[in-house]
Amino acid sequence: MDADNGQPLRAMQVPLLLTYRATFIDPERGEEVAVVTPEGRHVRWDDPTLAREIGDHLDLDLRLVRAPMGMHDILPVQIVTEASLRQVAEWVDGDLDRRRFRPGLVVETDDGVAFAETQWPGHRLALGDDAVIEVVVATKQTRVVSYDPDTMDRTHEVHQVIAQRRENLFGVYCRVVRSGWVAVGDRVAIDPIPAQPST
Repeated sequence: MDADNGQPLRAMQVPLLLTYRATFIDPERGEEVAVVTPEGRHVRWDDPTLAREIGDHLDLDLRLVRAPMGMHDILPVQIVTEASLRQVAEWVDGDLDRRRFRPGLVVETDDGVAFAETQWPGHRLALGDDAVIEVVVATKQTRVVSYDPDTMDRTHEVHQVIAQRRENLFGVYCRVVRSGWVAVGDRVAIDPIPAQPST
């Protein structure tokens, strides 16, 4: 965050942040977060040299902080589906890197119908053996999807087509109901009964 005003930095305002990515030092246990720099260096998230490096690029005094509930635009989990990604790729007439949308989960649905997830808000999804999430609202996309995740080249076509054809909505935001481990290939089951409103 900006040490002068206490405000967090977000990729929408500071696209440079998109060139850094998080990983686990111990992936098997899901512990000890590290940050991979654009040069490929692995740095512990709380290493003060990381704040200085990013701050020097931006001419800001930065401080790294740990937020107990995380820092999210809206909610902690975003889902997109393979069918929807394929449809948008067809619209832009080319390959579409899913990382543009920063999804937490990419789901392959049985019917393969694009944008089926727009019917999921109010329902719960069981992920694998333990985790349960509740789908809350469709994701309103931002200009961040315009950046190529590898080169940071900016093209407006993806954002424009979603705005024109999907009213700028793509994917869904979810809240965690029950935490648990989720792995590639795990089954995702939608609860046919709408979840009760949160109190």
